[in-house]
Amino acid sequence: MHGWFVWLTVGLTLPPRVFVCWLQIAQAIKPAIASVGLWGSIKALARGYEIIMGLLLFTPIAFLAWFPFVSEFQTRMLFNQAFSRGLQISRILGGHKKDRATRNKE
Repeated sequence: MHGWFVWLTVGLTLPPRVFVCWLQIAQAIKPAIASVGLWGSIKALARGYEIIMGLLLFTPIAFLAWFPFVSEFQTRMLFNQAFSRGLQISRILGGHKKDRATRNKE
């Protein structure tokens, strides 16, 4: 049923996993790599990988954070139980409207 999703997920995550595997192997044999003089290159590759993965993960989150519907969705997720009971968070947080109406009349 969701076979295409599994293949897509595996296809997108397999190359980074292989790269991380090689980085971990390089860390395990650090003395040998350092004696050859390649440890600086391994560190640069690891830093580049962290930067790229950080950009890939956080750029969409930062972009979506600008839209107001994302904030509303987060509120719905946070107060899901209250919304399912029929409560309105804005009325709770905003206070009673009856009190405000009587104050304005006076």
